[in-house]
Amino acid sequence: MTGGNNLHVRTTDAPETPVFARRFVALFVDDDAVWTLIVKEAVRHNTAIQLRVARSVAEAEASLRDVIPDVVLLDMHLGDGYGMEAFGRFKAIPGMSAVPIIALTADTVAERSTQAKALGFAEYWSKPIDVLRIADDLVRAAGLSPHRSAP
Repeated sequence: MTGGNNLHVRTTDAPETPVFARRFVALFVDDDAVWTLIVKEAVRHNTAIQLRVARSVAEAEASLRDVIPDVVLLDMHLGDGYGMEAFGRFKAIPGMSAVPIIALTADTVAERSTQAKALGFAEYWSKPIDVLRIADDLVRAAGLSPHRSAP
């Protein structure tokens, strides 16, 4: 995703949501209350997404043992761990090996993106990100395709 400098929040009619065979689960792992609110708002109108939130690596691991999501959006700097290290711990949980994990960071060091991709992250999103595209980009990253409804 590419970022922009402004936060845009839709306050009028919600965009038309694609129809999926089932809801899909996205786990967002971030200890920042503002980013949690932004992501919740960004996916609120997409009824296909069931968003779970964890505020730490420990909470995320507990969530992953309870429900295997279709995609994980993982902040790289958490109070109880670093995303690169958490990645390996998450992938070791039964059922998680094929789940795409997206790195989310404010870190602008170019080598970090290369390191994340080499480790196996599906994508590397640098903040600021285009909040209007979060829901669609999560669906795309999860590899899910909507069923087209008749016009």
